[in-house]
Amino acid sequence: SSRVLWTLAVSQLRSTNIGSAPTRHCFRFSRGYQECTGVRSQNCLATYQEGIIVFDGESFFEAKFSKPYTSEGRTGRGDTCTSAFVVARFVLEMGLQEAVNFAAEVATQKMQYRGPYVG
Repeated sequence: SSRVLWTLAVSQLRSTNIGSAPTRHCFRFSRGYQECTGVRSQNCLATYQEGIIVFDGESFFEAKFSKPYTSEGRTGRGDTCTSAFVVARFVLEMGLQEAVNFAAEVATQKMQYRGPYVG
């Protein structure tokens, strides 16, 4: 059987309060996508200054980046988070919170240097 994957990504939200902008943006983006296309996304993933958040249509899952990063290393943060989340969730078959934690850690490692993730 084939599995259809719908993951929406929103990058670089500017908030340090997880109860505000990131959650609202994920929720609105996910609902707006469903209204426009008639398709409900399985996950809406957003990165922001301090971490990553995923909305599955019912609940929010969050993980903070584990250490400071350089501004040069930020380039590609959203792509790295999204790729790591997809691999963790659908290839390694991790649970949602575990996949979010994995994506945040991979992104943290990537943001320590310029260029693509090579870990």
